[in-house]
Amino acid sequence: MSTLNMWLTMLIPYLVVLLALAAVPYISLRTPFGVSVPSGARQHGEISRMRRQHTFLLLIIAVVIAGLVGLLDVSGVGGIPTAAAGADEASAPMLGIVGTFGLLLAGFALYIAFHRRMLTLKEQQGWQQVQPQQAATMLSFRNEPSTYGIVWFLPSLLVTVICAIIAIMSYDTLPAIIPTKFDWNGEAITTHAKSWGIVLQLNMIQLGMIGLLAFTNKAIGSSSVRLDPNRPEQSAVAERKYRRGISLSIITLCFFIVLLLGWVQAVALYRGSMGGEALFIAVLPMLFAGVSIFYMMRVGKNRDSFDIPSRGQDRHWKLGSIYWNPEDPAIMVEKRAGIGWTINAAKPLAWVIFLVPIIIVVGISLFADQGIFVRKSSGLGWTLDFSHPGAWFALAIPIVIILSMLAIANHRRH
Repeated sequence: MSTLNMWLTMLIPYLVVLLALAAVPYISLRTPFGVSVPSGARQHGEISRMRRQHTFLLLIIAVVIAGLVGLLDVSGVGGIPTAAAGADEASAPMLGIVGTFGLLLAGFALYIAFHRRMLTLKEQQGWQQVQPQQAATMLSFRNEPSTYGIVWFLPSLLVTVICAIIAIMSYDTLPAIIPTKFDWNGEAITTHAKSWGIVLQLNMIQLGMIGLLAFTNKAIGSSSVRLDPNRPEQSAVAERKYRRGISLSIITLCFFIVLLLGWVQAVALYRGSMGGEALFIAVLPMLFAGVSIFYMMRVGKNRDSFDIPSRGQDRHWKLGSIYWNPEDPAIMVEKRAGIGWTINAAKPLAWVIFLVPIIIVVGISLFADQGIFVRKSSGLGWTLDFSHPGAWFALAIPIVIILSMLAIANHRRH
């Protein structure tokens, strides 16, 4: 792969992050910069000016960070090899990651600054006095599903099962060394000895993603609804349309991720190199993310004309984006910044929901190459080799999932 393709692979994620950060103030019209305001004030001149200022400053920050990354690559500061000295395979990936995370941190700091300005503006304008204190609820809202059912995740599960069956049936004919990481040219740079953990690693990640996104979809459908007390029926229609749009995006995202992981598994197991597909595989998720953001902005546009108080007062939203309210029984609430739902960080169960999927994915990545599955000494099949820490981790996964589901069920009963 050429140096141009290498830089494109890093630039596209950077641009997607920039687009997402810039879009937040325009997506969250009901809560500009994480602060709730009445519908009549959402197009206030000062708020519009703050949005433009935020975009302008964010662009300047992005250009400065990109310039610093380019300067580091050219100069080789700190021992980093330059492009002429082999940066294609050594420094460029790290520089790209550092630049993207730097943009994320700087963007978050900028958002916090505008959040504080927005709080001051709200107090000066007296908007907290005209905002309705209670949202309407409608029992009839539950009569029609607000999200698509779990059956819509079956195609993703079917693809995962097919990928796993093919891998299992092909196990004896697979090469003894399996590539697990590829360079910018699509050639393997990290390999592991063949084992069941390595061969089925991506299938386990597929299952984890399906479970996580299916649960998220269910949680959105089960979360409480808040409607405009002056126009409950109209706001109910807009709310249902928004939730079904989010649900459709989650289902589509799930199927897309499963297909992409299946593609990567097929390349790693049966071909051993990606070639020019490496750029395509790296870029495609970013393009999909951009399309999803645009789609969800359009879906949620009709909700902005309704006067629905955001859950919790401003003091419960730390830095305008983190919800902390021990008195609220909800474990998942709609975001103030961006699209979708977030956790109530004051609830321990919410942290379980947030951390368990991350731990599972990281654990699979760390322990998959340890050969945790061995053939049984008697009978057919395989069993866990408990001499490896990964075997205990694999045993703990279903236990943690079951306990989490029981805790969630108990929470919903109360």
